[in-house]
Amino acid sequence: MAPLQSVDASIVQTAMDLADEAVSANTRRTYDRAWRSWAGWALAHDLEALCPEESGPERDRWVAGLILHLADRVESGVKPSTAAQAIHAIRWRAMRSNDLSTITALAHPQITLRLHGMARREADLPVRQADPLTLDLLGSLYEHAGNTSARDLRDRALIATATAAALRASSVALLTLRDLRPAATIDGLVLHLRKSKTDQTGVGADIPIKRATVAGARALDPVSKINAWTRFYRASGATPDSPLFPRLRGSNGITFEALRNPDEVITAMLRKRLIGIGLDEHEANRFSSHSFRATFVTLSAAAGVAEGDIAEVTRHRSLASVGIYRRVSAEKVAQAAYLGEH
Repeated sequence: MAPLQSVDASIVQTAMDLADEAVSANTRRTYDRAWRSWAGWALAHDLEALCPEESGPERDRWVAGLILHLADRVESGVKPSTAAQAIHAIRWRAMRSNDLSTITALAHPQITLRLHGMARREADLPVRQADPLTLDLLGSLYEHAGNTSARDLRDRALIATATAAALRASSVALLTLRDLRPAATIDGLVLHLRKSKTDQTGVGADIPIKRATVAGARALDPVSKINAWTRFYRASGATPDSPLFPRLRGSNGITFEALRNPDEVITAMLRKRLIGIGLDEHEANRFSSHSFRATFVTLSAAAGVAEGDIAEVTRHRSLASVGIYRRVSAEKVAQAAYLGEH
């Protein structure tokens, strides 16, 4: 196969564009962060960011530098799997530019051994799961958000949607207004997920969100909170292709742009709201963007919903995964059961 450099530039660009589509936008952002960390470290240590030769002393020096960078990251408190993102980021850059020297260097036995060691170290670390929200906390969050600003309406609807549909932060960021429609068979909404962590090819899934009708659960009703936000959002100029939960500037500055680094942004939002309802910082830090999935699973299980029905909503690959949270019937049962309805 001819080197990419000898091929027409437009063909090279097309090939790179297709390569970009092989990974999600969130993954590319993760790679970009890891690449910037490595490139900055390499510059400070008089190294090339990409390996300068396929073999020889400069290749060995580059490999040693990369291993030292990984060690520095882990010793600074970064999780081993996060530090290892540098490898994926470098490989991604090298593959896009057909840099065989770097691709070959990344297969060096010393790098492989380092990755195995990091994986073993992480396996020995205690697993810290995000705490689920209780119904009392959920109600207090909705009351705290209120209806006074675009941020309040958006945050309240985001919490309601992520909990009712058991969404990961990455899925929340991908949603558009077009992905939400009235349900045909229940009193509520249907949320269309075009892609998720377990559905990278975009087969898609429809998740129903049922309105809470029992008097004691109406304050927790997710549908009313989602509708309040979407009415306001559309009146503010949103189109069907606008992100369902956009970035905001201040309390009312709607950007119509998708969330960046959604896991960090949503986690920060949730913790700030929790502190606002009276939790201290230590208590708030027990929760994260993953708490919404944990909340749906935990409260649904407590309400007696079968694991198979819960998995229909959470899209877990195995029932064993659902069991981790243990602390379409989904349309008729699971979507309302977490609010105490049966």
